[in-house]
Amino acid sequence: MCGFAGALALGAGQAVDPARLLDMREAMRHRGPDGEGLWLAPDRRIGLAHRRLAIIDPVPASAQPMGNQAGTVQLVFNGEIYNHAVLRLELMRCGHVFKTDHSDTEVLVHGYTQWGVAGLLQRLKGMFAIALWDSQQQQLFLLRDRLGIKPLYWTVSHGLLLFASEIKAILAHGGVRRTMNPVAMYHYLSGMVAPAPLTMFEGISKLPAAHGLVFGPGTAQRAFSYWDPLPRVCHAANDEAARLEVTRALSERFQSSVNEHLVSDVPVGVFLSGGVDSSSILGAMTRAGQQAVESFSVGFKDHEHLNELAQAREVARHFGSRHHEVIIGESDLRESWDEILFSQDEPLADWVCIPLFHVSRLAARHVKVCMVGEGADEPFAGYSGYQDFMRVHQTHWKTFTGLPAWLQSALAGGARRWASLRWDASVGADFAARAAGDREVFWSGASTFWETQKQILMDCQALPVPEPAAYPAGLMAPGEGYDSYQVIAPWRAHLEQAGAGQDLLGRMIYYELKCRLPELLLMRVDKMTMAHALEARVPFLDHELIELAMQMPSAWKTRGGVGKAVLKDAMRGLIPDEVIDRSKRGFGAPMAEWLRGDWGHEVEARILGSGLFRAGWFRASVLRTLFARHRSGHRNHAHYLWVIFNLCAWHERFIESGAWG
Repeated sequence: MCGFAGALALGAGQAVDPARLLDMREAMRHRGPDGEGLWLAPDRRIGLAHRRLAIIDPVPASAQPMGNQAGTVQLVFNGEIYNHAVLRLELMRCGHVFKTDHSDTEVLVHGYTQWGVAGLLQRLKGMFAIALWDSQQQQLFLLRDRLGIKPLYWTVSHGLLLFASEIKAILAHGGVRRTMNPVAMYHYLSGMVAPAPLTMFEGISKLPAAHGLVFGPGTAQRAFSYWDPLPRVCHAANDEAARLEVTRALSERFQSSVNEHLVSDVPVGVFLSGGVDSSSILGAMTRAGQQAVESFSVGFKDHEHLNELAQAREVARHFGSRHHEVIIGESDLRESWDEILFSQDEPLADWVCIPLFHVSRLAARHVKVCMVGEGADEPFAGYSGYQDFMRVHQTHWKTFTGLPAWLQSALAGGARRWASLRWDASVGADFAARAAGDREVFWSGASTFWETQKQILMDCQALPVPEPAAYPAGLMAPGEGYDSYQVIAPWRAHLEQAGAGQDLLGRMIYYELKCRLPELLLMRVDKMTMAHALEARVPFLDHELIELAMQMPSAWKTRGGVGKAVLKDAMRGLIPDEVIDRSKRGFGAPMAEWLRGDWGHEVEARILGSGLFRAGWFRASVLRTLFARHRSGHRNHAHYLWVIFNLCAWHERFIESGAWG
């Protein structure tokens, strides 16, 4: 696990400045305190820089950037390749000679020379962001892993392609303008994060999961997708024998994934909540022979209703882990907020960042690597919100869409006018507008401000005319303009073209794998753990396990209106039944309570005084009403207020401030 940066001169007369490349590298010192590296081509057309967190083969010979013996390939890499030992043996049989004992980075170098990019990507199992320079082909490849566990950003500035593991490294190069992308901001208000390839910075992009980007001679560039988790049901819902067989296969694949994720030259711990996901990871680690695993939990002072500390302690005792806890409160939020905000790079409006930041800091005192339970809910329909959307679709949506088009339009218009007077009617109005416009009922499990609500909150006529996006061919990007349906519309069309979009739950899961999981949930894990030089591993996101999940009928994933049925069946015998049968609580923070106190008044004042609100895009009266209703206790508007606060605080730190670092 590491951080890397690089620069490529795109035109004649351009050259890479090594001093600026070092500035980019040092902006990510937190990602790799164990070592550093720099490589510059003799003609200074390209340079690569690296910060190292030594996990596998932690010796100087495994340092990056790393090249082949001929010097024609140079590579930097962030992540872990879990099957590197198997690939090394295959390459050695092909005649390759290795200089390191068991470096996964060197496997990537030799793997590229043997199989090319496509063949290498097909074989890799792991999490990764890779930048690879082939001097013979004069091509640079930027590559991101299948599920988007590791981030990769790029921009073009003054004739240079700049790329890095974090946005702040790109900003550190100098000369990169820091302006907010208003379209990304508009989408962020709905999904709590800017969807790839957009970032909140105008002109800075992020590579989507399972994508590669190729820069060739001159300024030619193209993108490609190399993996697609399409929902393709392979079994009949009523085939009980098949269900039992798939459940067994799921159990075996999960254990194999955990075994592979244990590949490390340093101890591996686990974040433990006491729920099914993290308990299953600890159980599988123990079954794999790991003794006295270091486990870590976080809880909240004075908010016992949110804590799962007792359950985590019970699971830790059951498996004999060495358990550690940190208890946080509002004072800890105040103390850490500036660092959390800075670590996010772009706003991630998920308040789970707060406990995640603190449990990561705790864990980093004991281990360099931790397993986390991210990625179990999406493919197995674990969120209760999925069931809510399914019920709306079954009980109301089908009836509404069966009405004549003119009546649908009239009802949607009336609902929209009513919502402009009554906020509580806005979600229903948005459902009506979606149905009347032949749009999907579900856009994201992270929905905050719906389109109707943004029309109330914002003066959308005051928003600037969007700049046309210029993305390389092969990159599926949101459509132009202020309409967040354009985020999922290309994916819906892709599913229909592939003949894989017949099942509503399957489409919902696919959309989540495309946006919410890689850009919000996995980025909160990456940013908060790497702020403390801690590597997080996600065994539920083994791509073969995801493929298995996407072949299952939806009926296997839900039982009695509760999700993750097949996953829970697969975990029986691995973890205690009482853990499996316990109601899901989720990982959160007492944000509703915090925003009703003194800190909430400070947040309101900071929002209303922000440069973003002074721009005239937002209606301050609407925000004041949301705060007042929240403080009264009649409504819980914490999710709306937190999204706005994250946006304004980020804008102040990264856009308005001249000294953001």
